[in-house]
Amino acid sequence: MIDDHFEALADEQRREVLLTILERNPQDDRTVTAAVRAEGERTATTELHHAHLPKLEDYGLIEWDRGRNEITKGPLFHQIRPLLVLLEENRDKLVEPPPAE
Repeated sequence: MIDDHFEALADEQRREVLLTILERNPQDDRTVTAAVRAEGERTATTELHHAHLPKLEDYGLIEWDRGRNEITKGPLFHQIRPLLVLLEENRDKLVEPPPAE
């Protein structure tokens, strides 16, 4: 299970989704999409809806109601919550790697 958690957190878009719903549950998927897009490129929406949200849903970390455009914490969200809290509390201490030259 821990491998799934690290896999879920390995992608920036998936991290942003999980951090967005950490304290604000449920979230309209348009709000989550906007938050993720602000962090990345324009293709984020397509990747989010076709790859990242389904993967997080498969892991049981989110539930995604496409009809209502709503993302909520999934049945296994409580298992990843401690890692998310650790990341959130230490965001300012985590350093982005320097850009490749």
